Amino acid sequence: MNPLSARRLLAVMPHPDDEAYAAAGTLALAAQRGAETALLCVTAGEGGGDAAVRYAEVSAACRACGTALLPILGWPDGALPAFAERPSANAALQRVFVAWRPDVILGLGSDGVYGHLDHLALHQLLRRACAAYASDVPSVSLWEACFPVAHFHPVWRGLRRGKFPGVGKGWTPERFGTAVLPEDLVVDISDVAPQKRAAITAHESQLRGRAAEDFLLPGLMAPLLRREHWREVALVPTSEVAAG
Repeated sequence: MNPLSARRLLAVMPHPDDEAYAAAGTLALAAQRGAETALLCVTAGEGGGDAAVRYAEVSAACRACGTALLPILGWPDGALPAFAERPSANAALQRVFVAWRPDVILGLGSDGVYGHLDHLALHQLLRRACAAYASDVPSVSLWEACFPVAHFHPVWRGLRRGKFPGVGKGWTPERFGTAVLPEDLVVDISDVAPQKRAAITAHESQLRGRAAEDFLLPGLMAPLLRREHWREVALVPTSEVAAG
C-alpha cells in the first residue's frame, strides 16, 4: 500500500522539523483523502533549542498538515546511535505500532538526509522495528524519503566546517539522495504546498529567515515544495527470518 492509499499513516522522525521538509506534503494530502495521519518524534529536539519551544513548533506544524502529534518518546537528541541499539528502543516503537496500528509508516532514508548520525540510527532501527511489526501485521509497508542526488551535500559540508559532531566524515556528493526509480512514488504536492510551507515555517527557532524556501540553506527547500519522493522498503517479517 502506498502512503496516499493508507487508512492510518504514521511518520516516524528523529527530531521536530524533520517531518516538515521530508513528509509534510504527503501527510497533508493523505489527510485530505481521509486517512488518519500521525507523527511520532523520538526526540524532543533539545539539541537544537529549548524542548518546550520545539514542542510548540512541531504541534503547529502538525496542525498545518491535519496530522496528530503522538507523545514524544524523549530519546536523547544527539545520542541516538547508541540509544537505538538498546532492545528497549525497539520495544518502545513496537508499543506505538500496536497502539496506533498504522498500515503505512514513513521514515528517512539510508543517507540520513545529510549524513546526520541520529537520522541514520533511527533509519536502521525503524527498518528492524517495522520488520518485527510485520510479523503480526504483514500488510504494513515502510516508505523512506528520497531527495535529489547531492541536494543535501552543502548542508553536510557546512556542518563539517562548523565542526558539528552529529555528521560523519568523508561523504561525497553522490552519497546523498537518489535518482527516481520506476517503482518509486513521486507525490505532486503542489496543491498542498501552502500547508508544507506553513509546517516548515512553524519551526521558527530553526529558520535562518522567514521563508520556508530558506530552511537549512537559502533556496534549498524550493524543489521540495513541489514534490516528495518515496521508496518502499522490502520488509521481511522476523518470523520468516526465524523460519528460514
